[in-house]
Amino acid sequence: MIPFGMQCGMSNDNSENDGRGDGIFSTTRWSIVQGAGAESDAGQLALTELCRIYWFPIYALVRARGVDAEQAKDLTQDFLSS
Repeated sequence: MIPFGMQCGMSNDNSENDGRGDGIFSTTRWSIVQGAGAESDAGQLALTELCRIYWFPIYALVRARGVDAEQAKDLTQDFLSS
């Protein structure tokens, strides 16, 4: 099993968010979602891409609900790893 941080290419850096930084969810590319289910190198890359795209918007949503930064990071990680 690959540790979550490596599996999802997690970053606390806003620059990983498609350069937008506005916390708005991107349009889902279903080919990436489908590919993320494959147990292959391509599936791992697709999962990493999904996590890269969605990490910051999920984090921003949690922060907007009044959760402190560290707990929001933990909750975001929990959500993406489940």
